[in-house]
Amino acid sequence: MDSGVHHVDTAKVRRRNRADVVWLRQTYICGDGVCALAEDASICPADCSDRQLQTAEVGGEKGSRGHLFSVKSKRDIVITSLEFFSRSKQESLVQIYTREGGYSGHEFVRKDWELAHSSLMDLQGRTTPTSVEGLSVSVAADTLQSFFVFTPNKIRYAEGTTEGSILADDGVIEIYEGVGVRRKFRGVYSTDVYTPRAFTGSIGYEVASATGAGSDSATAAPTAAPSKSPSTAPVAESPTSLPSSASSKPPTAGPVAVSGGNSTQHNATHPATDSPTQSPTKTPSSNPTASPSRSPTLDPTDKPSTQPTRSPTVQPTAMPTPSPSKSPTPRMVKKISFVAFGDIPYTRNQRYCLNKQLRELNQAEMDFKFMAHVGDIKWGRSPCYESSFRDIAEMFSHPTNALAYDTRDCLFVQGDNEWMDCQDPDQAWRWWMQYFGNGNVPNANGFGTLSDPDISIEYEAQLLLANGDYPSSAGNFAFFTSNTLFVGINQIGGGRYGDEATRVHGNYKWVESNLAKYASEGMRALVVFAHATMTSSRRQYFGDPFMALLREEYPEIKALYVHGDGYNFESVQTDPGNPNLIQLEVDGGEEADPLLISVMHDTSLDEFSFSVDVRGGYYYEGCQTGNVDKTWSSAY
Repeated sequence: MDSGVHHVDTAKVRRRNRADVVWLRQTYICGDGVCALAEDASICPADCSDRQLQTAEVGGEKGSRGHLFSVKSKRDIVITSLEFFSRSKQESLVQIYTREGGYSGHEFVRKDWELAHSSLMDLQGRTTPTSVEGLSVSVAADTLQSFFVFTPNKIRYAEGTTEGSILADDGVIEIYEGVGVRRKFRGVYSTDVYTPRAFTGSIGYEVASATGAGSDSATAAPTAAPSKSPSTAPVAESPTSLPSSASSKPPTAGPVAVSGGNSTQHNATHPATDSPTQSPTKTPSSNPTASPSRSPTLDPTDKPSTQPTRSPTVQPTAMPTPSPSKSPTPRMVKKISFVAFGDIPYTRNQRYCLNKQLRELNQAEMDFKFMAHVGDIKWGRSPCYESSFRDIAEMFSHPTNALAYDTRDCLFVQGDNEWMDCQDPDQAWRWWMQYFGNGNVPNANGFGTLSDPDISIEYEAQLLLANGDYPSSAGNFAFFTSNTLFVGINQIGGGRYGDEATRVHGNYKWVESNLAKYASEGMRALVVFAHATMTSSRRQYFGDPFMALLREEYPEIKALYVHGDGYNFESVQTDPGNPNLIQLEVDGGEEADPLLISVMHDTSLDEFSFSVDVRGGYYYEGCQTGNVDKTWSSAY
């Protein structure tokens, strides 16, 4: 009677213990849930495929953007999936890096890791795991393999006991306690690594092969199919000491046709050669090829053909040039550039860092039109005093910082730290408008008015509310130049604030109206500045309609959505159906130099594209300020 469980007699398995070879007889049952030494995924999929080792059913109490840990297997395995828990439910980037060996000493070295997965995913939060499927990471027996799981949404893990100790073990693989990291591939160990940390989630895998040791006698249960990797050495009663250097060719099924002159004869004793003659035939073939050769000869014939081509060219050249031009027309590329950065300054040292960054911005040498700060000019946990806004405004306008740029070319969009996260959001909004404002609000610094007289910037809100305050859309701006539409919106980070149907959807309507306005004026590219992503709590009222608008109404427009709030430079295609839309996250200001971004117009091809110059790149040792002088007005 077939019970679904297959009882197999015995298989001899060899185990090595130091120099000794011990022979054991093992009885295994396919379907008992144990992947025995004589089983693997091909012999018994029920026991050795789709295996999963779980460390926890819910996310831990700790969390950071990155988590590093190692696994080790007693067998050759292939890791096929990984489940983890996130800080919240939202769409976010998920990346998994891996490397053979441990992670210690490699936490901040990108080149030491191989990217195994990268995509935008709908994270499931702290109680439901987010599952990354389709991995294919091979792990050899008794080999350590490390993983780096990253998401800006933060991974939830638990407080560990001892880094490197066994966290979970199912008899095949072991998962070890690891560390959390604050940033991806940069930082300093003392401040950016949290240890020990215990992975909460699961690892999915399958056993790739049964025990690698051979046996002196045949197994009682031969495999059902031949090996995919047969031995290179022959097996016989008296085998040769070395295999043949080349495999024999299969015999032909019949005589081989050999072409000679204008006739064809069969000659089984003289098969066609694998190497054609180096001497061409003296007479042309009576049956020319139907199409020209893709690799024509470099030596033309001595005299023209007596037979013209059967099909002349459809579009002959009216007057061909005798030779190609020695000076071809060079490719002409026009561009308009800008500087983008955000999430700075949070601390005193970051203020010094910002001083240095501003002093290194030379508008003439770098050839940029303006610079855009994409929000969070202060730490969200610090009090919101008027001096906080006044001091940061002074940093951008102070003569010792604004050495080589025009303060009128400084554009700002709001962040949640300086508005909704304040103890009095209404008052914070008034201060933001007072010190950063917009072109409709007189401010001593002239921020957001632009120095180029040929560029006219427009702000959305013109009128005050009944209570005398500015509406939340007062900072939204738009201007059009060089066939490119630039738009700034009040798109802050954090959770839901209850005004998504008005403020966030209003941001979409502002972008939509400006696209319609400039579509007939040669618009070819779009750049949107915002603090937070277009997804998460903003997806329903901005992200989805915005992506649909571009995909359906403006499919040829190159679009770049520039934002902060995640602190890690990323460039991703947010809409799978629109390769022309890129969402770019700038680095946190303390972690890297401001970006220099250019909208490129290749006039010879009439194509638009974006170029991103990371300039100095990541501060692997932190932001070295180079100065400690203070350019802000009040004590911090």
